[in-house]
Amino acid sequence: MSDALPRVLAAALERWQEAGLVTAEQARDLRAEAEGHAARDGRRRGQYLMGITAAVVLVLAAGAFTSWAWPMLSQGARSMVLAAVGVAVALAGRVLEDRSRWRPAAYLLQTGGMVVLLMAFVHSGEAWSDGSPGGLVVGLLALVTPLLATPTALGRRGPMPAVHAALSFAFLAVFLDRATTLSNDAIVWILDGVLVAVTALLLARLRRVAAGDEAPWALPAFVGAVYAGLVLVVATALGPFGLGDDAVWAADVWLAVVTALTLWGLHRAPPALQRDGFRRQLVLCVLLAVPLGFWTALEGLDAPDEVAALLVAAVGAAALRYGLRRSASQVVMAGSVAVLAASWFYAVERGRALGAVLALVLTAALLFWLSGRIGRDEGGTDDGGDRGVSTVEPGPGAAARDDIFAPRH
Repeated sequence: MSDALPRVLAAALERWQEAGLVTAEQARDLRAEAEGHAARDGRRRGQYLMGITAAVVLVLAAGAFTSWAWPMLSQGARSMVLAAVGVAVALAGRVLEDRSRWRPAAYLLQTGGMVVLLMAFVHSGEAWSDGSPGGLVVGLLALVTPLLATPTALGRRGPMPAVHAALSFAFLAVFLDRATTLSNDAIVWILDGVLVAVTALLLARLRRVAAGDEAPWALPAFVGAVYAGLVLVVATALGPFGLGDDAVWAADVWLAVVTALTLWGLHRAPPALQRDGFRRQLVLCVLLAVPLGFWTALEGLDAPDEVAALLVAAVGAAALRYGLRRSASQVVMAGSVAVLAASWFYAVERGRALGAVLALVLTAALLFWLSGRIGRDEGGTDDGGDRGVSTVEPGPGAAARDDIFAPRH
């Protein structure tokens, strides 16, 4: 039996064959198809890992080049070189996107190229001051870039609509900073207004999608705008409101809203809006809650270390409870990470206290018990019997390997 075939599916096929639900030939065909699907999925994940590695190597190569050529260039020439590199990389990614085997690398190239281009516009401030003729030209270029690139991205599937939606706010910020003399607080308020307007428009479009309209770009664009909202929420709290450490409460509200939307997408969304990507999004929410939990307790509440550890551990416990009840292994892993982070923090801060040692021992015992619960819930008993319950969920379709925003099948 191939290692690529999930054990739960392999056991199910054996049970079905023994019970006469499928013939030996049908079981063999199903096993071969599942092994092929798992192998393709593994290769696709490998492509993403290799693409990320290649992107890092490319950044290192760019750093080596700039360390050699940078001293010989003026500030304006440096900005233009960076802009040319960014455009070239983004265009290369756009060309490769049409080739299925290169699609993961294409997404990373396009994203990296846009970021490099954004860096070039920001660096241009060293050559041309804000509000000067040169700064005005650079600001207009920063404004035109998303206006030209985003409509093209919205016509495609995959994560690029989300990337363009998020980066568009950064390009707009550069335009306002380079081409105008507005204060930072005024720029933040303008970006907040644009975010509210864009979010409202996307929500209206999603309502039409729920009613049967075809717009595969709407949900990823909404996700991109939501994540841009995290930056703007924190920037508004730190800038115009001057909240300082209390800005964490704004980030907490943002995370609570995103978590609620994610759970709605998993359990209450209409069929047209259901996506497998919501599962990964919930994992990300749990992981984001770890640093935010520490920040909230230690800075927002100015609470002792025990409160910080308990708050993060509570997040982990909630994730573990949800993951165990829903057979969501990735959420269980994220919850375990949260509990481990809380335990590690408490051990470092209170490692010499006997109470801390006992608390960590109890935490370990709890995790061992949960491990046993998982084994029991998977359908096995201590004597190797079969409880006759199958919790196998249908996996994502072929499109979902490239597009986490693809409709759930």
